[in-house]
Amino acid sequence: MKKLSVVIVAVMISAAVYCQTSASKYQALFMYNFTRYIEWPSTGSGDFVIGVLGSGSIVTDLTELTSGKFVGSQKIVVKQFSNIADVSSCQLLYVNRSFINQFPDLVSKFQGKSTLMITDKSGMVDKGAGINFVIDEGKQRFEVNRNTIEKSGLKISSKLLEMAVAAQ
Repeated sequence: MKKLSVVIVAVMISAAVYCQTSASKYQALFMYNFTRYIEWPSTGSGDFVIGVLGSGSIVTDLTELTSGKFVGSQKIVVKQFSNIADVSSCQLLYVNRSFINQFPDLVSKFQGKSTLMITDKSGMVDKGAGINFVIDEGKQRFEVNRNTIEKSGLKISSKLLEMAVAAQ
């Protein structure tokens, strides 16, 4: 009986890790594709920075997916930040759930800047996120706050809005 319990717990842990890994891979793919459907103001030079505030497999997934890729003429670089004070200029910023309670500080920090902020917690598009990941009918999807994105000086494609499960 003890062995069976250990096996069941091991299977449950493996399934949870697989689901998280799978979700981060999909989220990384979505984020890369967002760079194709959103237009940032021309910066002329420098890298196109995708920032990740927090840790997790999303950093590795994004780095692997974007290696050697460009947005326009800008090379994509993934930067990981461990706290809000360290977050520097980036075009796209993914905010890990562990920083959601500090999200209002991020909104203030990036107000008026051309940074697309992405979250994965329900209700965050109402609090300043441009895009929020959701699970809809068992599938990874996203919702969009068009007004927030446009206030950041970004132009969003109508095709991306059509793909969203909810758009404001």
